[in-house]
Amino acid sequence: VKVDYSTLNFKDALILKNGARLVKEFPHIPGIDFAGTVIESKSDKFKEGDEIIWHGRPDVRRFSLSALGLKYVLLYLLVVAVFNLQKSFGNITPVTFLQIMFPYIVSCCLALVLLVLVGLSQILPTLYVVTSKRVIIKSGFALIFMLNVPFDKIENIDKKVFSDGCGDISFRLISNKRVPFFAGWPSVRPWYFNNPEPTFRCIPNVNFVALELANAAQAR
Repeated sequence: VKVDYSTLNFKDALILKNGARLVKEFPHIPGIDFAGTVIESKSDKFKEGDEIIWHGRPDVRRFSLSALGLKYVLLYLLVVAVFNLQKSFGNITPVTFLQIMFPYIVSCCLALVLLVLVGLSQILPTLYVVTSKRVIIKSGFALIFMLNVPFDKIENIDKKVFSDGCGDISFRLISNKRVPFFAGWPSVRPWYFNNPEPTFRCIPNVNFVALELANAAQAR
């Protein structure tokens, strides 16, 4: 890739300062996020002349809360805890309070750790790419889901924004081939079982990505 623009992240700053034990050999060129043009590719995911506009993956926190339902698990445990506290209302001492709440605090912590680990296992192999000509989705660890769609095969693009600025971008395709929902999860639109839509799930700065995506699609 011929790099036109690059960003410097926190790890890059550490490397430039003292190496931070992140560099195995020098010279080292910092920067992990970049935009540029594909000069040569041995992968069928990228074509020569494609301008790479954006690439990223789901945000861990938002993915755990929304895609894995962590917020509902925590809400359920909170409701159960309040219900048990209400039964002992009027006779609660600090010791009684701790005895009642301790199992739920432990359960919340275990649920949090477990779902975050599950989220990481799904996020790390997931990659979303926007080029000047196509949208690319790769997800899955054991069963890999791969989608490479030119803009002229996309009928409609929908956006969903969460309160923290993360969001989903869904693509309705012009194709007779049905996208497999379970094989494509988590990179499919939630609850669209009959006609699954490939989706960038829980990506940060979704408004910026949507704007870049719209500009690239209109340029085609």
